Amino acid sequence: MIVVGTVLPEKNQAEHAEAIATQSADWRRLRAKYPKAVICIAGDYNTDMGRSSGYGLRYFYGPKGSTQQLLKSMRKLKQPVHHIEKSS
Repeated sequence: MIVVGTVLPEKNQAEHAEAIATQSADWRRLRAKYPKAVICIAGDYNTDMGRSSGYGLRYFYGPKGSTQQLLKSMRKLKQPVHHIEKSS
Protein backbone atom coordinates (compact mmCIF):
# COMPACT_ATOMS: atom_id res chain seq x y z
CA MET A 1 0.00 0.00 0.00
CA ILE A 2 1.18 3.47 -0.91
CA VAL A 3 -0.18 6.34 1.18
CA VAL A 4 -0.05 9.81 -0.34
CA GLY A 5 -0.82 12.80 1.86
CA THR A 6 -2.16 15.91 0.15
CA VAL A 7 -3.65 19.30 0.86
CA LEU A 8 -5.11 21.02 -2.18
CA PRO A 9 -5.27 24.84 -2.26
CA GLU A 10 -8.60 26.54 -1.74
CA LYS A 11 -7.79 29.97 -3.16
CA ASN A 12 -9.38 29.84 -6.60
CA GLN A 13 -10.55 27.51 -9.32
CA ALA A 14 -7.44 27.86 -11.52
CA GLU A 15 -4.98 27.08 -8.70
CA HIS A 16 -7.11 24.20 -7.47
CA ALA A 17 -7.39 22.67 -10.97
CA GLU A 18 -3.65 23.05 -11.55
CA ALA A 19 -2.86 21.37 -8.22
CA ILE A 20 -5.15 18.44 -9.03
CA ALA A 21 -3.51 18.04 -12.45
CA THR A 22 0.00 18.17 -10.97
CA GLN A 23 -0.73 15.78 -8.14
CA SER A 24 -2.69 13.34 -10.28
CA ALA A 25 0.32 13.10 -12.61
CA ASP A 26 2.34 12.00 -9.55
CA TRP A 27 -0.35 9.45 -8.67
CA ARG A 28 -0.23 8.02 -12.21
CA ARG A 29 3.58 7.73 -12.02
CA LEU A 30 3.21 5.77 -8.79
CA ARG A 31 0.58 3.55 -10.43
CA ALA A 32 2.93 2.87 -13.37
CA LYS A 33 5.86 2.07 -11.10
CA TYR A 34 3.83 -0.05 -8.65
CA PRO A 35 0.93 -1.47 -10.69
CA LYS A 36 -0.24 -3.93 -8.03
CA ALA A 37 -0.14 -1.54 -5.07
CA VAL A 38 -3.21 0.03 -3.50
CA ILE A 39 -2.81 3.80 -3.51
CA CYS A 40 -4.44 5.70 -0.65
CA ILE A 41 -4.75 9.43 -1.32
CA ALA A 42 -5.49 11.00 2.03
CA GLY A 43 -5.75 14.60 3.05
CA ASP A 44 -7.73 17.79 2.72
CA TYR A 45 -9.00 18.20 -0.82
CA ASN A 46 -10.63 21.56 -0.03
CA THR A 47 -13.59 20.56 -2.14
CA ASP A 48 -17.02 19.15 -1.43
CA MET A 49 -16.85 15.45 -2.20
CA GLY A 50 -20.65 15.29 -1.83
CA ARG A 51 -21.42 17.60 -4.74
CA SER A 52 -22.44 15.48 -7.75
CA SER A 53 -20.23 12.63 -6.59
CA GLY A 54 -22.81 10.15 -5.37
CA TYR A 55 -21.77 10.56 -1.74
CA GLY A 56 -24.80 12.65 -0.80
CA LEU A 57 -25.30 16.36 -0.52
CA ARG A 58 -24.81 18.18 2.75
CA TYR A 59 -22.98 21.42 2.04
CA PHE A 60 -20.95 23.00 -0.73
CA TYR A 61 -17.43 24.39 -0.71
CA GLY A 62 -14.42 24.52 -2.96
CA PRO A 63 -14.12 25.57 -6.59
CA LYS A 64 -16.94 24.55 -8.93
CA GLY A 65 -16.05 21.47 -10.96
CA SER A 66 -13.23 20.42 -8.68
CA THR A 67 -15.09 17.42 -7.29
CA GLN A 68 -15.51 15.82 -10.70
CA GLN A 69 -11.93 16.65 -11.74
CA LEU A 70 -10.61 15.07 -8.56
CA LEU A 71 -12.76 11.93 -8.85
CA LYS A 72 -11.90 11.51 -12.53
CA SER A 73 -8.19 11.74 -11.69
CA MET A 74 -8.53 9.18 -8.92
CA ARG A 75 -10.53 6.76 -11.11
CA LYS A 76 -7.73 6.80 -13.69
CA LEU A 77 -5.70 4.86 -11.13
CA LYS A 78 -7.98 1.87 -11.85
CA GLN A 79 -8.95 1.18 -8.25
CA PRO A 80 -12.03 1.83 -6.13
CA VAL A 81 -12.58 5.37 -4.90
CA HIS A 82 -13.83 5.64 -1.32
CA HIS A 83 -14.64 8.79 0.58
CA ILE A 84 -14.60 9.07 4.34
CA GLU A 85 -15.35 12.41 5.89
CA LYS A 86 -14.85 13.13 9.53
CA SER A 87 -18.07 14.50 10.97
CA SER A 88 -17.90 17.48 13.26
